[in-house]
Amino acid sequence: MKEKKIKGGKLILRKEFKIKRLEITIDYKSSDGWGRFGGGWNWVVGFQAGGHSLILNLLIFSITFYIL
Repeated sequence: MKEKKIKGGKLILRKEFKIKRLEITIDYKSSDGWGRFGGGWNWVVGFQAGGHSLILNLLIFSITFYIL
């Protein structure tokens, strides 16, 4: 598991898995430091698809599926 600090004191955790030709990445953003109104555009719910990837955005974390 990788861990790094970004500006504003937010913490990002990343976990990566690989199953044959499928790569799965889970990214978590800490909600600390979002301020009074929830950090503006940090709230995302939905999905993005294109080419070989699918990204599921679920508020403070996202799951990426990538086919090699």
